Amino acid sequence: MPLTLRVEGAEEMKRRIRATPKIIVNARRSAVNKIASQAMTQTKKVIRETYNVKSKDLTPFLKIQRAKGSQTYAVLEASGRPIPLYKFGARPVMPIEQKGVPVRGRKPVTVKVKRKGARKIVRGAFVARMRSGHVGIFKRIGTSSIPIEEKFSLGIKRMFEIRAIPVIKRLVREKGGAIVKHELEWATQREFQRRGFSE
Repeated sequence: MPLTLRVEGAEEMKRRIRATPKIIVNARRSAVNKIASQAMTQTKKVIRETYNVKSKDLTPFLKIQRAKGSQTYAVLEASGRPIPLYKFGARPVMPIEQKGVPVRGRKPVTVKVKRKGARKIVRGAFVARMRSGHVGIFKRIGTSSIPIEEKFSLGIKRMFEIRAIPVIKRLVREKGGAIVKHELEWATQREFQRRGFSE
């Protein structure tokens, strides 16, 4: 799920501060990359505040393609398949032998997908270990003991769409212009100093 961040208004700033084209290019590239970095920080924060996902299961699926050369945009990208439901604080943690125990008397499987709120019961589910050693939450398909299927929750891509994109858009709207202006003015001042001019 890519989200492109673009710098607007550079030509107007160029006229206002009378900077050289090279300074404009470098400054807006720096600005858009700073915005992208802040957007990524906010993305990780809002996802982890909302969902009970570990950093190690989040970070590998979030990437920034930074602006290079004369580019005026950076790309934030979220990927990854749905996450096994087991990873959301499953209880019990390991399989429990409940053969012969009436359905109503069996210990339910619970998870906590979102950080706030109560744990949720996954009805009809059980924790099992596969021959490969993989442990997950499963449900039977039909009334027979087999086949079974593993249960999944939403993935990082979907979390990004639901929670991060609105936050990123607000960040760009509220702070983007100020960051662009700051980078352009700072780059121009540095160039003046390099040439031996003072303010």
